[in-house]
Amino acid sequence: MPPLRRGCLTLAVASLRWLAGTLSLAALLVVTGAANAQEAISDPIPEPIEKGEIVLAAVPLARAPRTTDPVRPAATNNAYARIQVLRQLPGANGRLAFNDTRGILYLTNIDGRAPRVYLDLREEGVNFSNAAFPNEAGFMGFAFHPEFAQEGLPGYGKLYTAYSATPASGTADYLEASANVQESVVREWTTTSPSAWGFSGTSRVLLRVGQFAGNHNVGALAFHPTARPGDADYGLLYIGFGDGGSAHDPRDYGQGLAEPLGAIVRIDPLATDGGASYGIPADNPLVAVEGAAPEIWAWGLRHPQQFSWDTFDARMFISDIGQDQIEEINLGVAGANYGWRLREGTFATGHAVGRRLGPVYERPATDPEPFAYPVAQYDHDEGFAIGGGHVYRGVSIPALVGKYVFTEFVRGRILAFDADGVVPGDPAPIKEVRLAFDGVERELVDVSGYPNTYNDTRRVDARLSVDAHGELYLLTKGDGRIRRLVSNEADPRYDLDFMGTGDFNDDGKADLLLRHIDGRWHYYPMNGRHTIADDSGAANLPRSFDWAFVAIGDFDADGRDDVLLRHTDGRWAYHAMDGRLQTGDSIVSGLPTDASWQVRALGDFNGDGTDDLLMRHPDGRWHYYPICGGSVVEDAAGPADLPRNLHWRLAGTGDFAGDGTADVLLRHTGSGAWHYYPMDGRAVDADAQGSAPLTRNLAWQVAAIADFNRNGRADVLLRHRDGRWYFYPMNGRRYTAGRGGANLTRNLAWQLAATGDFNGDGRTDTLMRRNDNGRWFLYPMNGRRAMAGRGTARITTDLAWGMP
Repeated sequence: MPPLRRGCLTLAVASLRWLAGTLSLAALLVVTGAANAQEAISDPIPEPIEKGEIVLAAVPLARAPRTTDPVRPAATNNAYARIQVLRQLPGANGRLAFNDTRGILYLTNIDGRAPRVYLDLREEGVNFSNAAFPNEAGFMGFAFHPEFAQEGLPGYGKLYTAYSATPASGTADYLEASANVQESVVREWTTTSPSAWGFSGTSRVLLRVGQFAGNHNVGALAFHPTARPGDADYGLLYIGFGDGGSAHDPRDYGQGLAEPLGAIVRIDPLATDGGASYGIPADNPLVAVEGAAPEIWAWGLRHPQQFSWDTFDARMFISDIGQDQIEEINLGVAGANYGWRLREGTFATGHAVGRRLGPVYERPATDPEPFAYPVAQYDHDEGFAIGGGHVYRGVSIPALVGKYVFTEFVRGRILAFDADGVVPGDPAPIKEVRLAFDGVERELVDVSGYPNTYNDTRRVDARLSVDAHGELYLLTKGDGRIRRLVSNEADPRYDLDFMGTGDFNDDGKADLLLRHIDGRWHYYPMNGRHTIADDSGAANLPRSFDWAFVAIGDFDADGRDDVLLRHTDGRWAYHAMDGRLQTGDSIVSGLPTDASWQVRALGDFNGDGTDDLLMRHPDGRWHYYPICGGSVVEDAAGPADLPRNLHWRLAGTGDFAGDGTADVLLRHTGSGAWHYYPMDGRAVDADAQGSAPLTRNLAWQVAAIADFNRNGRADVLLRHRDGRWYFYPMNGRRYTAGRGGANLTRNLAWQLAATGDFNGDGRTDTLMRRNDNGRWFLYPMNGRRAMAGRGTARITTDLAWGMP
């Protein structure tokens, strides 16, 4: 049974409806003259959404089994599989769950294990169809209790589902008279084995709400991901309900408070005292309002199919699907009224101004009550239903950090705006994020679209989800695929980011090479934190940005580092250096001209004293190129024996074993696992390879790989997203004694700009630069400790000069 409600429901509801009607009528009386004089707005948001600079690679992870509509299996509007939500299960086993709205919950994992059925609602006595509204009904959402994997706690083994069912499956708690059409149901499942790959256990219904139409029903449900035991929000279940269906909210459920429709609902699923199905949190905003549904947390929404929280500052973002004109994103606030059916985005509807329904109009000068307005919105010139999204706080796509990333559902556009500092009622500008498939930019509708007779067009039905580490997954119903979204770079260039340093003058100390935004180059010979002024100056390298910097290394075994550039036409040029002067240059033969192949690692992989290149294709293939002067050693070049799985990304290279050859360290983008590959040219020493026992926490990322303790072996220096540092001295794939926190600045304004032995003591040092004022600071290192001699480095602070 539902929780006990206060007061005489019938009388109180009538009072509430009269008050709402009075307020709306008063507003109409105030603005009727102006409203009748004004015209509908033909183009509410004339500014187009432009494509931005960010390009993401869509990497296949898994594909759902094909399903068909249970009523119309031969219909041409059938998507391959109607994937709705993906979530990572609590616990450390990397399992991912996703649902098909046709009634099935599947499990896969971060390595893309073939999906298997975890729970089939149809076999558990649930009767539903999404035939009438194929994009809005069925098995819409699920959430695991935060204590799902913690044996002995109340939430152990508990899973919650939300679905719209055909009638007569039970007695509705709200709107029983409407349940003859459809009902929205929230159900709790308790498994006997949370670690199993299939469900076995019991279930109970928490909440049923009748629906007079088949659309705008229950949608997402979720637990607050940043709430911890003892917090007021811990273990409380949030549920999104649409306005009950049809169009233009004909029964005004969006502004009514007697029924939990057009609202975000918040309940305590484990509070079953006195035989109640669930409990009402004491701080819900309507618990003291007579006749109001106490489950309601916020209202005035049309169809909030998805919502999420920013894991950095715990703000809630609600995406609300619009009627005919506006799609919007709102900040979730307890007690907020988002205005539907009187508002659509920042505009007034025909209901609000006594005009024709469908178009939007300028808002009246005053609101009938305070409305919460969106922080971002777009109109239907740019797309249709909003698919929801997340504030990105992962580590795989630095350019997206702090942006709310979401989808335009139908054509599958990926959109984003800066989430930090957004203000309700002052919509943030939106940019489109571009997508690449196998290295080629394409529109998602051309990759995953399917013919659809429901609205006579091709559509994708695209949504975004995140895993426990905040990494993004793209779900497309048209082809039933789950893809991981990562930077379009085939691998991060951790080692090459710091290749603006090299010993160009053969004095045993690292020097610095900078490039100006106008293409000029400048050489700084270093002696600790000091530059040798007499020898510094302009470096005579090509200014044209048609020649892009690739790497710095000793390619001719003369003891001095050289510069490798790549032209936009595919040519490669090698520049032999002597200080700031080049002593020769030549076109390098034997390297690929196909721009899809990118240099990912540099090192002496064959032990011959010269640096070699390791390249990777967007499809995951690796190729090894040993270089001698101006040409590739063709007989030794070839495919490298490294994994093609794109979830394994380059973490860095270095001589971890101290045997005179560079090795490769890869890291898995989903699990955070590490794998060590000792190299002999393009071959891997199979007996010595293996997993490396470094932290799997993806908040820790590689800052540098170098020999910081002068033992002849490369070490790993990590930095946490909060600014902390950690040092792992390595011996092959294992770390040795001496690991621990490194005493470098935690201020994130200071970024690691370069590493190298700047003082000639045989240990690699770290050179920092502030990203706001351009200052430099050198830390001479001895393992994880910064030594005496640290201080400001005398290098230009002009931020127009940077690492090449």
